Amino acid sequence: MANGALYSTSVIAKLFNVTERTINNLTKDGIITRAERGKYDLVPTVQAYVKYLQEKAFGKNVASGDYHSEKTAHERIKRQMAELTLAKMKAELLDAYIVERVMSEMNVGIRNKILSIPQKLAPKLTNIGESSEIYDVLNNELREVLTELSEYDPAQFIEGEGFEVGN
Repeated sequence: MANGALYSTSVIAKLFNVTERTINNLTKDGIITRAERGKYDLVPTVQAYVKYLQEKAFGKNVASGDYHSEKTAHERIKRQMAELTLAKMKAELLDAYIVERVMSEMNVGIRNKILSIPQKLAPKLTNIGESSEIYDVLNNELREVLTELSEYDPAQFIEGEGFEVGN
């Protein structure tokens, strides 16, 4: 059976810098093979162990490892998706498209309100002579616009509530 010298489990364990139990597990898993009860042929055993380590290092998992690594990756992705869903449900995460559309709509509203101020105030200001009165009229109108703009509904950012896509 054996081509070369045979060595005990303890010698192979010392050579590989692992425990005897690890050697027994490697044997049980078919990674290395015994030549006789408790004895290993040195060259084939070292070659098999080196091959095992290379496959492990370069991502070619042993047969049982493929399933476990895939399962682990799958579970990690499922957890991340669940976390994103939960964050969205808690309104901690917003849909970028909806945020962009709502903000665009708000910016158009701000622009229109600001541009309407001169047209709205021109008739009122023609009869006012005092600069303090002009200041008060302008100040009141600007504060009214700012107050109206500050009363936006944050619910618009959640699934686009109160917001029509395509407008």
